[in-house]
Amino acid sequence: GMYFYHPITILLFKIIFDKLDLHYQNHFWVYLLLVLLSLALTVIIAISSYKYFESYFLKLKNKLKII
Repeated sequence: GMYFYHPITILLFKIIFDKLDLHYQNHFWVYLLLVLLSLALTVIIAISSYKYFESYFLKLKNKLKII
């Protein structure tokens, strides 16, 4: 699920950085912070999504398997 959540978290942090007037386009370290924060949040969301949402449907798929 990371491929799905990562663009959303990048956009979220870009909005937050813009509101805080942090210029990530011109400063390498600020951009690196944006990337690392969005990656960390993406991993947290992906793990939570798998644990609380996706695993339920994977278990259900195994129960409904015909063959």
